[in-house]
Amino acid sequence: MFKKTLLIIIASIIIAVLGDWFYQSRNIAPEQACNISGGTFDGKGCLGSKEVTLCQPSQRQGDVCFALYDPVCAKVNIQCVTIPCDPVNQTFSNPCEACRNPLVESYTNGECAN
Repeated sequence: MFKKTLLIIIASIIIAVLGDWFYQSRNIAPEQACNISGGTFDGKGCLGSKEVTLCQPSQRQGDVCFALYDPVCAKVNIQCVTIPCDPVNQTFSNPCEACRNPLVESYTNGECAN
């Protein structure tokens, strides 16, 4: 009984550590976040950009979104045959619609500039 309980505790710890590592590996670097928002990273901060909002796991779980028009510009990580494969800008009607797309990691408020 003790061995079984100990194994369950060890497995739980391993799963928690791996889950945290996976979540943190999905976070983007400041330079990339600045590039997503259309700014220039000067080594200290982002110049001339909009605030980037990362999609949260809870935003991806919704089945439906409100029909609210609050446009956002998201970088969509497209699937391509050759590399490098840069993401494309796409305007979504609201943050909910953007984050429901599994290829979107973040967005900025407002429509995408063409």
